[in-house]
Amino acid sequence: MKRLVWAPKYRKWILRDDVKDFVEQCFREIAASNEYEIDLMEIAEDHVHIFLGFPPRYSISEVI
Repeated sequence: MKRLVWAPKYRKWILRDDVKDFVEQCFREIAASNEYEIDLMEIAEDHVHIFLGFPPRYSISEVI
């Protein structure tokens, strides 16, 4: 598993309510379409932590 951190530009506190739900849905759709496995995802108001598994044919630079 690889640990990734994603933050909106300038670490704005925007990941609340409907935006938080939308971001989670987007990450899950991207993971499903690319054969990634989200082991754990935690969304804070200004960043997202993801523990992500992916097939060995991908390098970390291709996933991020």
